[in-house]
Formats: sequence, structure tokens, C-alpha cells
Amino acid sequence: MGYTEIENNGCTGNEEVKMTSFCNSLIGYTVGDALKAAEYRGYSIDGISISSPPKMSITEYDDSFRVIRAKAINNKSLNILVCKPL
Repeated sequence: MGYTEIENNGCTGNEEVKMTSFCNSLIGYTVGDALKAAEYRGYSIDGISISSPPKMSITEYDDSFRVIRAKAINNKSLNILVCKPL
């Protein structure tokens, strides 16, 4: 209990838990709010992917799109998946 184990990705277990918790907290945010929250916490967004229904081609997003998944790529960057709100 007197040591902190280092994971393969270079994060300590505590940092990894914080980042996973932060990723989960972004779900449901608008893209604009998610970008602000990530910037405030010091995380960069490496990529934003768009999910859409079959036969609907959406190639651009705006700040009103909602985050449906956020994934930590490394210690300080995220990829997020967004969808167009109804």
C-alpha cells in the first residue's frame, strides 16, 4: 500500500481513474461545452467523430451536437464521438 503502480500507458492508476471519470462525465455534453471542459482540465481533443443513422450522411458538426462517447488516448488527449440531437 506504500507505492503506486505504473500502468503501461505511463499513467499512475489514480490518474487513469481521474481521466476515465472525466471521460464519462462528458457524455451528454454539447460539443461546445465538452471542448470548454476539456480545455479547462488541460486535456486536448485529438479527434471528433460523427455518428449518424443509416442512409444519413453527416460530415460536419456544430456546437449543438452531443457527446455520446469519450475515450482517453494517452495521458492528456481524448477522442470523442458525437451525434446530432433530435
